[in-house]
Amino acid sequence: MPKLLCAGRLWSAPLSSRERATRTNSNSPAIGYYLSSHFTLPLDFQVLIQQFEQWANSTFNTELEEWVAIDGKSIKGTVTEAGTAYQNFVSLVSFYSSLHGVVLATQQFETNYNSELKVVQAMLEALQLEGVVFTMDALHCQKKY
Repeated sequence: MPKLLCAGRLWSAPLSSRERATRTNSNSPAIGYYLSSHFTLPLDFQVLIQQFEQWANSTFNTELEEWVAIDGKSIKGTVTEAGTAYQNFVSLVSFYSSLHGVVLATQQFETNYNSELKVVQAMLEALQLEGVVFTMDALHCQKKY
C-alpha cells in the first residue's frame, strides 16, 4: 500500500471497511488510513531555518530590481490564553523571491515578545539585500519605523 508523508500527515490508499475495523484504536478511528495532524517530528526550528537559509543563499542569488515579497502569518493552533487580552501566538515572517519562486528567509517570533515590524527590520539588516524591490503590507508604512 503506497504511503506519503506530507505536511505532518501520513496518507495511504483507502482501506476497506474490514481493514479499517482491524486497524483502529482509541485515539484514531482509522489509523491505517491516516495519522492525525498532531503527529510531529522532533525538529529544532532554528536549526532547520539556519540550514534552509544556507541552502537558499548558496543556490539563489538575488538580481538587480528583483521583487521580494515580505509577509507575516500566524501559525494556526499556537494561540495561548485565547479568551483574554494577553493572547500570544507564534508567527512567521517570510521573504519570498518572485523571480525564483522560493522563500529566501524566514523567522519565527511570538507576538507577546516581538512584533512583525521589528522582525522584518532585523531580517532586512541581516540579509543586506541591495537593488531589490520589496513589497510589504500597510503595516510597514509607519513613520516611526
